[in-house]
Amino acid sequence: MLARFGTRGLIALAMTLCLIARIAAQDLPSGTITLIVPYAPGGIVDVTSRLYADALSRRLGLTIVVENRPAGGGAVAIMSVKNASPDGRTLLVHPGTTLKFVSLLAPATSSAGSCARRQPS
Repeated sequence: MLARFGTRGLIALAMTLCLIARIAAQDLPSGTITLIVPYAPGGIVDVTSRLYADALSRRLGLTIVVENRPAGGGAVAIMSVKNASPDGRTLLVHPGTTLKFVSLLAPATSSAGSCARRQPS
């Protein structure tokens, strides 16, 4: 079980590395970069994120903070990144399990909501 969760953590790290590589190709923002982790401190995703933040901080010369927001099964972390200012300084570190919440947090785009509000004739 731990080996499988560790693999998921490595996949999440690889996805974050790809994102950071895109960001690094642009001008780096000055100040602090925040990595939001949707799990409690001490887990594999948290530990991996902290190791990665330390290495990235030394390489880029920027302060990188790992912030844990474990509430809501990942929804709190996703919403905090969604609501952060779009300056490239707030990133979400996640395994694929938290992605299921994205569809729950997005506004409804179908007409199902309007059908539910329709009054009977």
